[in-house]
Parts: sequence; structure tokens; C-alpha cells
Amino acid sequence: MNVKLTHDINFSSIVVDGARIFPNSYYVKINMITATDNSAHQNIAIQRILIFINEIMADSIFCFRDDPIAPKIFRLMKENRVILFPEEPYDQVIGFILFHKLSAITEGNIDIDSILISSNIAPDLTYTVEDFGSFSYDKTKIEIPWWDRSDISITDNPKQLKFLSSWADINLDWDQNENKEVLDIELKTNDNKNTDIIVVDGGASLEE
Repeated sequence: MNVKLTHDINFSSIVVDGARIFPNSYYVKINMITATDNSAHQNIAIQRILIFINEIMADSIFCFRDDPIAPKIFRLMKENRVILFPEEPYDQVIGFILFHKLSAITEGNIDIDSILISSNIAPDLTYTVEDFGSFSYDKTKIEIPWWDRSDISITDNPKQLKFLSSWADINLDWDQNENKEVLDIELKTNDNKNTDIIVVDGGASLEE
């Protein structure tokens, strides 16, 4: 039986917009529908969603991949995680990217029905994403961009991908935890940090 689930999650990041760099906080509502009767796989799918948002999106620097300042951001902020977006990282673009990536990492075990996103930049405006967006990428270099892959990556650089943790490395592979109890969906905080996860940044400087 398919079950509808809703999870609210908040996170903060730094946004690069041309010559401006500013902090922003995001408020996201994820509406989901279970697509499998396997409770362990439902559990793993939801944990993947939380890991991706809490461990990867949160506290990252968001930048448009073609922003002239992007290479400088990588050089000056080597200790920070930088996520390059295929378009300017406005709220609606972040919502579309989340819709893509969360749909990919749950791998058919949970359907992402819709994502609602707002932020401190425009607190009275909420965007609703209910379908996939279309983003350009260099198809001569990559077959599937990072936002459409089911791995944990935020980069398309093959030199960096080999250092990336896999879902199995953090005990979130589908063949693991088969006997684990069903996840308590009533999660309200972002405190479930996993310090063992390795996330490789993407970006122009990594192409060198």
C-alpha cells in the first residue's frame, strides 16, 4: 500500500551571486509517496534524503557554474564545500535540483511528489516543484549530470569521483539494514550529522 509522507527540513548556505556573497536559510517541505512495501528500503530512502540535505546541501556555498567568480571561490575557500549549479542558484532552481537529486537517490523506492521551497531572501514567496526541470550540461564529457545520478556526489569531475564515499560506505545501500525497524518519520531537527561521510566538491578549479 502506498503511503503519503511529508517532511519539513531547514538548512542554511552561502550564496554567490555575481559580486555578492551572502548567507541564506532555506525552508523545504518534501511531499513523498512510498513506492515499495519494503519498510527497510523506505527507511534507507528517507535516510538518504536527510543525509543529502543535512550533510551536503547544508553549510555549503552555492554558485552558478559559469559565474566568473567561481574559480576564485574554489581557490580562496578550499576548506569549504562548493556546489556548482547549472543555473543561478535562486530558490526555484535549488528546488528543481533537489527534486532531481532526491528522485535519483531514492531509486524508485519513494516517489518525490512535490517540493516546496522558500528562503530568507524572499520569505513571503514559496516555490512549488512538481516535475523535473531541464538543465544544460556538456554531454560530450558526462553521460548523466550529478543532479540526476543516484550516487552521493555533487561533482561531475571523474578525477574526484573516485574519492567519494558510496551509500554502502555509510550503511545506506539497499542490501543493508534489511531487518532494521521502520524509520520514525517525525524528524524535526538537523542534528543527525554523520562525520564519516566524504563529499567531493565540484567545480572549475577541479578540472585542472
